[in-house]
Amino acid sequence: MKTMLLRLQILITIILVSLNTYGQDETVNGNLDVKKSITLGGTGEKLHWGWPDRSIEQYSSDDKSMMIRFKNSMSSSYGNADGGFEFTDHTGKSVLRINNYKVGIGTDSPKSLLFIKQSSETSNSGLSIQDLATRTINIYGEGASGRQVISTTGTNNPLAFILNGTEVMRMDYRGHVGIGTITPTSKFLIKQSTEKESTSGLSIQDLATRTINIYGEGAAGRQVISTTGTNNPLAFILNGTEAMRMDYRGHVGIGTTNLSDFKLSVKGKIRAEEVKVYTGWADYVFEEDYNLKTLSEVEAHIKEHKHLPDVPSAKEVEENGVNVGETEAMLLRKIEELTLYTIEQEKEISNLKNELREVQDLKNELKSLKEMIQSIQKN
Repeated sequence: MKTMLLRLQILITIILVSLNTYGQDETVNGNLDVKKSITLGGTGEKLHWGWPDRSIEQYSSDDKSMMIRFKNSMSSSYGNADGGFEFTDHTGKSVLRINNYKVGIGTDSPKSLLFIKQSSETSNSGLSIQDLATRTINIYGEGASGRQVISTTGTNNPLAFILNGTEVMRMDYRGHVGIGTITPTSKFLIKQSTEKESTSGLSIQDLATRTINIYGEGAAGRQVISTTGTNNPLAFILNGTEAMRMDYRGHVGIGTTNLSDFKLSVKGKIRAEEVKVYTGWADYVFEEDYNLKTLSEVEAHIKEHKHLPDVPSAKEVEENGVNVGETEAMLLRKIEELTLYTIEQEKEISNLKNELREVQDLKNELKSLKEMIQSIQKN
């Protein structure tokens, strides 16, 4: 009798639900096996199963949607830390859990809105997305090698980053990275879209907000390395040692940080095939009003100072170095002065030769007269 009543009660419940009939709540003590679909009566009606303090409700909030939610009736909240919505495998192990608005795969304690915990370190242990051509991108971690991995499958396919519908960066199968270009020809290539200093190329900013910018200016026909800040040098450091620097004045130092007032300061030797120095020249020595010292004046200066007039002493050169242009002009002046001395001496020698010739002529004449006198005396 009791069995018949139970079966009748179950049948009545199924009929009421199937016909969308509004009726009183019915309680079924036992198993309810529904072979067909169950249609909810209307907005706000629910299909409810669970136990007194926790339950799962399938309900419709309007005529177009269907929702399933987990309810913790003890705290009157949904999906809080005290419960969750969980899917397990045949062994009872959790494979997916929704808890406190967070989804966890492979973990029952998700730490973010979507959290995946690997069970191994293979490429299929993390997140995989496959396109229609069966090419796959995998995101996973390799704790043993100490690296996090983004890997792709396929042949020669790039990894692209698209923002606002435009590709801004890609990495190709060779490990070449391109920013602003889809055909990087080197390990790292930036293609400018404009020629603005602060936005078109590569910029690096230090903790003091000073920035170095590298970019090209096609219109000006130049490639630019520029810096911001006040009076900050641009330094080149090799093997931990500063090898060269350029300061804000455009002065360059090689092997030294003391640039002083020189455009180029070098600590060490310089080798070159050709050096041109533009400076004043000493042709004024040949002017008529040039005051050429006499050789006796030069001799007196040498005896007193132990160096030529207008030539720096060894001590001065040791302390201050030499100005190549000025030194070349000074040496030329001395050569020109020597030339003038030589010309003057040549004139004097020529005059002496003429005078010697005249003396010789006189001697010859005297000799002839002497012979004539001696001949007369004999006769």
